Amino acid sequence: MAFQHTISHSVEIEGIGLHTGRPCRLRLNPAAAGDGLTFLLDGRTVPARAEFVISTQRAMVLGKNGRQVSTVEHLLASLNAMGIDNVSAEVEGPEIPIIDGSAVIFVEKIREAGKKRLMKEAPVLHLRTPLWVSGEDDLLLALPSPALRLTYMGDFPGLGFQQRSLSISPKIFAEQIAPARTFVSQEQIQSVLTQGLGQGGSLENVVVLGGERPSTPLRFADEPLRHKLLDLLGDMALLGKGLQAHIIAIRSGHRLNLELVKKLREAETR
Repeated sequence: MAFQHTISHSVEIEGIGLHTGRPCRLRLNPAAAGDGLTFLLDGRTVPARAEFVISTQRAMVLGKNGRQVSTVEHLLASLNAMGIDNVSAEVEGPEIPIIDGSAVIFVEKIREAGKKRLMKEAPVLHLRTPLWVSGEDDLLLALPSPALRLTYMGDFPGLGFQQRSLSISPKIFAEQIAPARTFVSQEQIQSVLTQGLGQGGSLENVVVLGGERPSTPLRFADEPLRHKLLDLLGDMALLGKGLQAHIIAIRSGHRLNLELVKKLREAETR
């Protein structure tokens, strides 16, 4: 039997928000078994579950009773991969701090906080039959698997078609996925800014693709693809429990990822 875990003590992270450019502070606090991953916003709790998603535009945004928090996916991916089932994430500001655009800071802080076992079984969704969702040019397929595995395929400006498949463990996540930074193509920048987003974006936290070469040296030859794996893992955390499945993604983003989460939950209740 796999037990649930929380962190041993509280840790804090401060920075700016990617989309608002405003100061943000995050405090991760231990939580009791069964509490799950939650956000504490102005004293009100918003669970990190699919039914509380209010937007998937360039980021996952959660909200309830007039309170909302944006850009939660990097934090949720880190908690998910590092085996933390219960945490209360207290947020001051509209977003989770973007820091350098990767999830490295969250891995470091989770390790600093320590891991505490709780005497209650960890809930896990064991996928029994294949499921899929699709859009105009994107697809997500979920297959039965003894452990969580993610595969991503896509085209990236200046880099071409890439694909990678990784089994998810704390070590693999920390070394091969967490360092991958947020990216944007040159042609998308004006559209993002016109939508009022990306106000905190800079070459310090976003890799720009599409020129002769990326705006900053890549940490991996397929860094943007690995960041897609990071986002996908964070979005899968909105199941509210562990997942044993092989997820194969073709050009998917937050919107389609959320559709798959909902379909997985529906399948579990049948």
